Amino acid sequence: MTELQSLFNTGKMVAIANSGVLIEPSTKAGLEDGTHAMPPFLFSHNSQQAEWQRGWSGSTTTLGWAGRLMDVLSSDSDTISPTFSLNGYAQLLNGSEHSANLINASSLPQVNAIKNDLRRESFDKVMGLSPLTAFGREFDRVKGDSVSIRDKLATAIESIPEEDHFPDISLSHQLHTVARLIKSSDQLGHQKQVYFVGLGGFDTHANQLEDHAILMSSLSQSLAAFNQSMEAAGLEDKVTTMTMSDFGRRLASNGTGTDHGWASNHLVMGGALNGGQLYGQWPSLILDGENDFNRGRMIPTTSVEQIGATVAKWMGVSSDSAMSYIFPNLANFSQQDLGFLK
Repeated sequence: MTELQSLFNTGKMVAIANSGVLIEPSTKAGLEDGTHAMPPFLFSHNSQQAEWQRGWSGSTTTLGWAGRLMDVLSSDSDTISPTFSLNGYAQLLNGSEHSANLINASSLPQVNAIKNDLRRESFDKVMGLSPLTAFGREFDRVKGDSVSIRDKLATAIESIPEEDHFPDISLSHQLHTVARLIKSSDQLGHQKQVYFVGLGGFDTHANQLEDHAILMSSLSQSLAAFNQSMEAAGLEDKVTTMTMSDFGRRLASNGTGTDHGWASNHLVMGGALNGGQLYGQWPSLILDGENDFNRGRMIPTTSVEQIGATVAKWMGVSSDSAMSYIFPNLANFSQQDLGFLK
């Protein structure tokens, strides 16, 4: 991760130690005797991804914390949502007022049948009809909105030149498209946006030494290329990038890998950081020690909510009531702003 080490050394990246899903500050003794609430469905990939993205551990809401954040901050545009996923469906972006635009990193989805003018004219005529049922009318509305939004996004992206410094890596392709969308935000009528990208392969039950090094290198190269793009556009102070993951790995090896853990370490990148340092509390890396919940699974000492709330405050959330709406469990934690953003 030489590229990210360079960013860390120049204050453009910070690390957050031992963070993860919590309902309240928890100790090993408190979890064992039931005085501290246990987050649900620990060590399950899909469940813990949902918990990270929900930002409200213990609830069953289908909304995500970034979606609720954008409900509070709203958007200047009433036609295109300010939330985008380039990695499929993401609960993180679900809001009461906004639903995410799902985008392929290599190309925007197209309705192939309406590429020529004659077919498009026929399509528009059909879309102008009024279906007899509520279902039909809603279906037509979604179709019409999708085509209209696709056209506007394509126009915005195509107005921004491609950059050849992005490496040929899946995550890098996604971030390249994000960079072009950020640079076209004025065209889309947005002042604040949230983007979701993804990199898989971290479930390293086997061959961990080789596979994990490749993944870390991919992450490092991709984030560094994105940071270079933002700096070249003079946007580094206005864009913050953070990592999320379902969980870390156990301390003990299972032979050639490690099994499902709990807490993990995370990175935040951008020009608005109080950088060059480690945030959070480094755990005691002792098997069966005070931070070891079970066979090398570290109990988090910093919660998802504390990380997210620090970002939300930087994005403009100022009232306690708004922050409570976004992160209902945040009141359980004494430090609600971790201080890594200016």
